[in-house]
Amino acid sequence: MRLEDLLRTLAEDERGASYNLKRQLALAVASGLLAASFLVLTLAGSRPDWGSAIFAHDVLTKVGAAFLLVGSSFLALREAVQPTPISRQMLALLWAAPLLLLIAAAAELLTSPPNVWLSALMGTHPELCVVMVPLLSMPSMVAVFYVMRNGAARSPARAGALAGLLCGALGASAYMLRCTDDAPLFVITWYATAVIIVSGLGAVLGHRLLRW
Repeated sequence: MRLEDLLRTLAEDERGASYNLKRQLALAVASGLLAASFLVLTLAGSRPDWGSAIFAHDVLTKVGAAFLLVGSSFLALREAVQPTPISRQMLALLWAAPLLLLIAAAAELLTSPPNVWLSALMGTHPELCVVMVPLLSMPSMVAVFYVMRNGAARSPARAGALAGLLCGALGASAYMLRCTDDAPLFVITWYATAVIIVSGLGAVLGHRLLRW
């Protein structure tokens, strides 16, 4: 076999392996989200006011931020499981969801009287949010890390952190099916805390499980 043919074969094999890994990641994400949503709906049910709440500005912001974080962290993770560096554009995209929530929280502070800030921040069950989001992230964590062991992450800890960020966002998305605390101040405090916890756990697991 000529050198050119060998190089072409190796490149095609690498592209095929990369495509399979990305497809497996997508399946792991979908199955994790379905499992978490099933748990919420089975054990706690859906929030009763979805018919009217879905059109509320705060609900749209909360759901939109969750979808943004799921999408951006998934795209970043697809790069992180490869031996090549993550692009700066992809890392910048991860700030889309936090910026949306920061703008929404700032608008809430500017347009609401100070005497309601604390109630908006605390909501009804902040402790439940911090506990349930990580728990609901576990099905995704198991599935995603199982797939990631077939990759070749350049930085295992970073890849694990991104996996945790993605799975935390999936857990948050599932919890939103039931949660009625929609204020941006609540979301940027308690949902973010829960997602950061999962991301930290992912970094630790990535460092231990994804090393070459």
